[in-house]
Amino acid sequence: MPSFSRVWESSRPVTGTLWRSWNARSAAWVSGLTIPSTGPGCTLLAAHTRIEEEIFYPAVRSLGTDDLETLVDEALEEHHVVDLVLAELPRVHPGDDRFAAKMTVLSELVEHHVKEEERDMFRRAQALGTDRLKELGARLEQAAARHLGKDPERSGGARAS
Repeated sequence: MPSFSRVWESSRPVTGTLWRSWNARSAAWVSGLTIPSTGPGCTLLAAHTRIEEEIFYPAVRSLGTDDLETLVDEALEEHHVVDLVLAELPRVHPGDDRFAAKMTVLSELVEHHVKEEERDMFRRAQALGTDRLKELGARLEQAAARHLGKDPERSGGARAS
């Protein structure tokens, strides 16, 4: 059975190279995009937010503390903003300054969101216990496969060590 942390880390590709290397003025980046919201990074980002909302946040919320309720509510609002920006990207030409501004805001929001989750939410999720986290890992892997149309067994999805 996959571990929670292994599956979760494998579902975070948008927080790596794509967002950190994006440069608002990069001619190569801009000329390579036609409909940004359907690009691989945006597709992965949208799938990742759905998976968090369907599986991870309800599990964290079940711990029943006011602080975690607040963290989950804030995370959901951050997802809402991400969804709004992703929906707007196809209507903005990649060469437009507004496109660069939207990508900057999106990347900053994603970075903030990830840091907050890793600093606070993931640490507190350990209170769910090893068995529950393993079960969450399996559910995360299945959801990722469903949202991205992949078979986790054939695509090298995370497996238990």
